[in-house]
Amino acid sequence: MKRKQLIGLIVAASLFVVICIISMITRYFLGNETYENKGLFGAMEELDKPTGNYIGIITIDGEIAAGSGSSFVSTAGYNHERILNNIETYESEKSNKGIMVYINSPGGSVNASDEVYLRLMEYKEKTERPVWVYMADECCSGGYYIAMAGDRLIANRNTWTGSIGVYVALNNYKELMDKLGVKTTYIKTGANKAMGAATEELTEEQHDILQGVVDEAYDQFISVIVDNRTELTEEKIRELADGRIYTAKQALEFGLIDDITKTYKEAEDLMIKEVGEDLEMYEIPAETSFWDEFYAGLYGMKSKSDTEMLLDMMENDNSGEAMYYAMPGQN
Repeated sequence: MKRKQLIGLIVAASLFVVICIISMITRYFLGNETYENKGLFGAMEELDKPTGNYIGIITIDGEIAAGSGSSFVSTAGYNHERILNNIETYESEKSNKGIMVYINSPGGSVNASDEVYLRLMEYKEKTERPVWVYMADECCSGGYYIAMAGDRLIANRNTWTGSIGVYVALNNYKELMDKLGVKTTYIKTGANKAMGAATEELTEEQHDILQGVVDEAYDQFISVIVDNRTELTEEKIRELADGRIYTAKQALEFGLIDDITKTYKEAEDLMIKEVGEDLEMYEIPAETSFWDEFYAGLYGMKSKSDTEMLLDMMENDNSGEAMYYAMPGQN
């Protein structure tokens, strides 16, 4: 490569990096209008916390997963750790008078859904304050599971909810691997130790074992609904809980929710009217630094090859984890 071409490439790369940094800085400061800058490396200090009593907002947005929020790329969407921490904060503050849980989720892992549900129930028990739930575009499966902690369930008139059920999905690549001449050998301690592996066929015994896991999680889901939707019998709940999705109108008719509104603001107004006219709605802002945003942006700009995407799918999708999840074909 000629010296001039090399210099040109270096200059172009430098300009690209500078443009990216400027873009990140602009997006960061324009997107955090409710914060006060504490320095380039610091988090942003909130300005809008109510001085009086308030109702705290918890946002369940996206797939529910226990590991969400543990890395620098988790600056948006569902953040499990942040949700649990925010509930704890609301619980500890006397000025907090209740929680509104905003749910827009197809569901997620059994464990993560249960953990948020139990934490909300603990909040209610310790504080004797109300928890209301607003269902946005969708509040399905694990989202509906969490909603069972609500004293009052309000859905947007266009909400999809329900999808009460559990599944374990397993991909199998044995035929593909055989064609490619790739063979995996498992040195294991029992016949079922590697069950569900993508390179092994599932035996009838292993299918029955996994079905037992799914059935147990399903029974837990049913018991949570029975405990909290007391106007419904267990028989009726099991009849409704065949995995299907319900519209807001259908859910109201069957007793799965309590109210329908046109907007989230209407739901907020209803709760304020019920709990106390002098209350404000408040959500603890996410604490992100400039570098969180910068690294997340770089991560998002990185493109993946077809091979990388296939490997990601094989590693992460249909991993055998029990899921409270709503997806076409997997309800």
